[in-house]
Amino acid sequence: MRETRKRGFVIKPEGLALIEKTRTEKGYNSREKLAEVAELSIDTVKRIFRGEKVQRDTIEAIAKALDLKPTDLVEHSEWYPSSSTVAQEKTAASEININWREVCHAMLKEQQDKQRLRRQATEMGFEVNVHVPLGLVERKQQQRRDGNVELSQLYQLDQEVISKTYQHDEFLTQVIGQRQARKNKNIAIVGEPGAGKTTFLGAIASFIQSNTEDLPICITLASLQGRTLEDYLLKTWLKEAMGLVNLEVVVTPEIENELIKQFRKGGVWLLLDGVDEMGADSPAQALATIQKQLTDWLGQARVVLTCRLNIWDASVNNTLTGFDTYRTQEFTHEQIDLFIQEWFACAGKPQRGEQLQTKLEEPGRERIRDLVKNPLRLALLCQTFYLDKLGDLPETKAALYERFTRYFYEWKQELHPRDLINQDELKNKLHQALGKLALAGINSKVRFRLKQSLAHQEMGEGL
Repeated sequence: MRETRKRGFVIKPEGLALIEKTRTEKGYNSREKLAEVAELSIDTVKRIFRGEKVQRDTIEAIAKALDLKPTDLVEHSEWYPSSSTVAQEKTAASEININWREVCHAMLKEQQDKQRLRRQATEMGFEVNVHVPLGLVERKQQQRRDGNVELSQLYQLDQEVISKTYQHDEFLTQVIGQRQARKNKNIAIVGEPGAGKTTFLGAIASFIQSNTEDLPICITLASLQGRTLEDYLLKTWLKEAMGLVNLEVVVTPEIENELIKQFRKGGVWLLLDGVDEMGADSPAQALATIQKQLTDWLGQARVVLTCRLNIWDASVNNTLTGFDTYRTQEFTHEQIDLFIQEWFACAGKPQRGEQLQTKLEEPGRERIRDLVKNPLRLALLCQTFYLDKLGDLPETKAALYERFTRYFYEWKQELHPRDLINQDELKNKLHQALGKLALAGINSKVRFRLKQSLAHQEMGEGL
């Protein structure tokens, strides 16, 4: 895209002071926390305080997070330009030759920065280069026995088997890179929570960006909030993506049509993360919604989606067709050792990692060894073992999470009042209230984007 004057918005000095004042009043004790609440990258927030221009969506996100109006932060005349100014900008936008690779790559970087902020499940948050394998799932019909078949056996006639297992790099080069002949053009990556599905999707996006001329477009499906994929792409994703490379551009129907043309030409990868987080009333509804929307120009894209295993499997009448299914596999014994070695090497304490490996080999540790074949739980174990002076191991999943809950208060102590950290009774009240909020969230239509008002209603203002 040719260089043009980047209009954007600069927050006025009194607006910056208001942000700092309101942030403190709301208990956002760091700019990192403000970035998290506003769903922005910390780099974007830093740009604001350096006095750099930012796009309209960024101003709106900051204002929303702090319960302010955009005009509290920028001059009213800038926020509401005259009609002649808008017309000039639309004319300039229509004349721009869009570099779609630049647009998609800029958006991808912004999304990856945000994901790293959200995905940091432990204080250190090391990006360990050890990944679970993926297994290609095929259904093989079992031979029906003579005579009557019991009802329970009816659901066993189509047996799922793993026909081939791919290591991380093999999957990227053989399945994504070579476009080898497959039954279907689209891909579903399914697995349990914490198995690395989102991480894998990010790796696919980076591989496409670095090794092909194709366009990767990532969408977190929880962000749809009832909107269609088409509406979200054209009205939200496109606006934000264009703003990252040229703040002066006003997205017009002509620019929307240019994006649609890219889909029709082929070479667009639509990477959809978290079918289970769409907020649908049932697994079948979520999958049917995806199927219904992947038509016309959206249907020209190659789609890779992620979904929790229970959602994918629970839908007996799965109407989502045209997908090859790959299931995340467990870490092998060797991969667990490698993960621990890399994690503690990043932490600068390789000897501590050797101690953990030795502990896991002790008799009676079979349950915990099986437990940490999952990447998330293994990361939690590494972090808590790193901090535990006694070097002891939990024996169950519940014990591991209970230990991590205690550690969380130490990790996030700058965000918690001292009386909360020091009073077990108050912690217990908070945990009970969070459980109540979780239940209310499950029964709401926005279960993956809980509103602050719902938290106030279910937990009370104090908690």
